[in-house]
Amino acid sequence: MVRMISTSVKPHVHQSGLESAFSKVHRKLGRTLSLADLDFVQGQLQSGFMDLHFHHDGADKAFYEYQLRNDKPTFTAFYDIKHTASDYIKRELKNVRVGTSIWCMSELAAKVGARAFVVVENEGELPIHFMEISNGKAVFRGTLSEDTPDSIISFWRDKLHIM
Repeated sequence: MVRMISTSVKPHVHQSGLESAFSKVHRKLGRTLSLADLDFVQGQLQSGFMDLHFHHDGADKAFYEYQLRNDKPTFTAFYDIKHTASDYIKRELKNVRVGTSIWCMSELAAKVGARAFVVVENEGELPIHFMEISNGKAVFRGTLSEDTPDSIISFWRDKLHIM
């Protein structure tokens, strides 16, 4: 069992009052895919209990994306949004280590049948870069540079293979 608590729905605004580039882009997907902040996750594993607390400082955030089918959510992806490509983030993406927050998010996504992405913004602006995390590896999936609805939908469909 995994229980997720989210505190808001679109739009997703930083504590600074600025909306992230990712959430602005995601809103243009329309009602096809829903997005919610991921603030707290609690679950039970065979080996015991798992409590994960996702803390964000107003710049980095975590989201989960889902579709409703027969009044039930189908999770499509988890997104760990990074405000900028710091040296620390670059090192973490080169070597996704057991126990890191990136690794943990990918494990959680796998448990609910979703995919895990680290999304790196350009200090909260476009372009934004998408890396999929799977089996302890970060694989570059593409860069989104335009924020028109058509370019966003085709990126989700052709690069992320979600729609």
